[in-house]
Amino acid sequence: MNIQYVCQCFLFNSIFVVYAIKNGREPSVGKYPHLLSLQEEVFLVNSLHVCSAVLIHPQWALSSAHCFRESESNMYHVMSGVHQLLDNLGEEWEQDIEVSNYTLHKDYIGGGANNHDIAIIRLAIPARIDNYTTPVVLPPLGTSEQYVGRNCSMVGWGDGDNGATGLIHEGYSAPMTSQQCDQQWTNLNIREWHLCTGGDNTTAYPCSGDGGSPLTCPDDSGNLVLAGLGSFTPYPCSFYPPAVFTRITYYRDWICDVTYRDVC
Repeated sequence: MNIQYVCQCFLFNSIFVVYAIKNGREPSVGKYPHLLSLQEEVFLVNSLHVCSAVLIHPQWALSSAHCFRESESNMYHVMSGVHQLLDNLGEEWEQDIEVSNYTLHKDYIGGGANNHDIAIIRLAIPARIDNYTTPVVLPPLGTSEQYVGRNCSMVGWGDGDNGATGLIHEGYSAPMTSQQCDQQWTNLNIREWHLCTGGDNTTAYPCSGDGGSPLTCPDDSGNLVLAGLGSFTPYPCSFYPPAVFTRITYYRDWICDVTYRDVC
């Protein structure tokens, strides 16, 4: 199948609602086995990378709600174990799995602040778990941790420093408090379901090219957990105002319910 790269870029009041990593670097192959490429079939011939997604269970994944159009579920599929999208080599560890269905959060509102920008994807068959495809750890139920000041990693495909290369890029940034973020975003309200990154420990920032990118942070025990999904960032891309993610801890009960308690 011919995989192409597209940037689903929508501008709302100088806000990009898609992500890639600026000032990032290419990680080693297999470093982020939870990262998926969400793709949409076009004319039954080409397959377009539209967003990132995150494997949370062999048969369940998360992405951003703004990544989905009105297409039927069977027009989407995910690929795991992919490092280079534009020059896909068809490595033996890569997996291509159809989407059975997807569920957008009932309160999702697109544009601007992208409220409740989260979607749950059910895969048609369980992913084969190996060194290149492994679910990410979710925060425990009942926690409201925002990981303020932690050294968190963001990863995605898309426009890097040299344009759209289709290579995975990673970068590091520290979440800030909602109050700090709200003070810097003067044209919209930062809410409790948002998580913002920026500050002195930031080495990279998201940009156009990839929604649904995962932000993983160390918990109190030092284990990496999924803290956020890429939602929106300023346009043009910069460290200021902060990048905004959908905060996973806010949706843990909802994720548990929609996945029939497979992910609790």
